[in-house]
Amino acid sequence: MPGPQIREDAAGTRFSGCFVLSLPRTGSTLLRLLLDSHPGVFCPDELNLGRLLHALYYTQEGLAESPGSGALTMAEIDPAGPAATATRQMVGDMLSAAAAARGKSLWCDKSPSNLEFIPLLERIFPEARYVLLHRHALDYALSCLRFSTYGFFLTVVEDYVRKDHRNFLRPLLQAWNDKTAELLEFEHRHPGRCYRLRYEDLVAAPEATLERLCDFLGVERVPDLAARVFSSPHQQRAYHGDPKAYYSSGIVDTSIGSGAELNLSALRLVPAEQLERMNALLTALSYPAAEISASGIDLHMGRPPAGGPQEAPSHVPGDFFSVLGQRLRERPVPPGVSGAAFTFVLTGEAGGTWTVDLSQTPPQVVNDGGVTAPSVLTLAAADFADIVAGRLNPALAFQQGKLKLGGEADPGRLRDLLALLLAP
Repeated sequence: MPGPQIREDAAGTRFSGCFVLSLPRTGSTLLRLLLDSHPGVFCPDELNLGRLLHALYYTQEGLAESPGSGALTMAEIDPAGPAATATRQMVGDMLSAAAAARGKSLWCDKSPSNLEFIPLLERIFPEARYVLLHRHALDYALSCLRFSTYGFFLTVVEDYVRKDHRNFLRPLLQAWNDKTAELLEFEHRHPGRCYRLRYEDLVAAPEATLERLCDFLGVERVPDLAARVFSSPHQQRAYHGDPKAYYSSGIVDTSIGSGAELNLSALRLVPAEQLERMNALLTALSYPAAEISASGIDLHMGRPPAGGPQEAPSHVPGDFFSVLGQRLRERPVPPGVSGAAFTFVLTGEAGGTWTVDLSQTPPQVVNDGGVTAPSVLTLAAADFADIVAGRLNPALAFQQGKLKLGGEADPGRLRDLLALLLAP
């Protein structure tokens, strides 16, 4: 099997790997699956290489015969120093060997936590390339809020939320402003080694976007790369990326402009200067500025403003369960609910009883009219429709007593079950 090749750009600069730098909820897992589907690129789930490099560098420094003072910041590290060289050799060999074992020539790490270690990445891997992945600020914020309902704790933004937890939207946008500005400044410092990529372009025109990305990485173009992503095998550990991406069967652009659905009252509590900075950064990324007024939120991205005319929601429980069986045949079942069965008891208008049996192959969905599964979830049909539509936080529904768990059901299983059932 051929060994890994070190790529070389037109200027003769060698590089052995690539980092995707992005906030969480900006499409990094989808991008990782697309890259990993390429025959020449090894892009595993989140390795958190920045954290590993930080620990190894300071360990190497501490073991040196003449250790440094330990007071150096990441930005002051000497790339040619013995600790940096040893760290680069150790991690580089490990990643190159993993890529070569799969017959691939280029490795890539997409961990959002790497945003916290950019100065270190620059110095340990001075020849690496970077894909800077962005998403519209308000779409990112809404996605963070919805994802948090499954009980996941988002890296990078968690410190912002801890410091300002009375209005989650405010710290989420502050994190977007700070990190986006940092990425733009990084791109300005390293123009030849950075590729700016917007989530919206990736999902709206995946083939053309991926061709340009392949050119930047120096790997061959693969015409059907976007099509093969959901049929290619990918090694994936639980909680090391967006679970919805692994259960999807196609790339869709329906979430573009979804930030218009944010709570207008919560958005009005965000300081004006913070919103002005957001719009300035959006403009720098070639997005239209968002318009926030008494009548609603308009992202000028093809969706009606929040508060304006909206189509009536069409999520009826019976409709949802009628197509669920087919969808479950197309996606893997998380270990936390594998082999389990759940009965949904939905009360009120349009209610009924449905059992989702994940112990069968393929999984079965039955409208049986009776409670048969060991785990039981009980709630109003209208509340269930709101959860499916993303209007109701399942964790909040559980805390408020709207969603009741019975039998073997527990909050952890509920989280894994909803992540499976509600994936697009």
